[in-house]
Amino acid sequence: MLVTGPSKRAALIRSWLGAWSQTLHDPALKKKPPRNPVPTGVLVSTQDVTIRRWAERENNIVHWTELTHGGHFALGNTAHCRGAPGQ
Repeated sequence: MLVTGPSKRAALIRSWLGAWSQTLHDPALKKKPPRNPVPTGVLVSTQDVTIRRWAERENNIVHWTELTHGGHFALGNTAHCRGAPGQ
């Protein structure tokens, strides 16, 4: 859309702000999302920040494991998990 002149720009901004403010007050957007019924397992590495209560709020957590060593790429960051070159 080509907008020229200050009055057309102002009208465009007003219409955008009006639509945006309506989404803030839309009751459908304030509804809590449905809980995920699928059994879910979580593996948290040492460098990941995951808060369990937030995950449990919307998911059916059945298994939770927190690693004591390794980083985000746990297999590549742990020397004893890597084989010798060429294996």
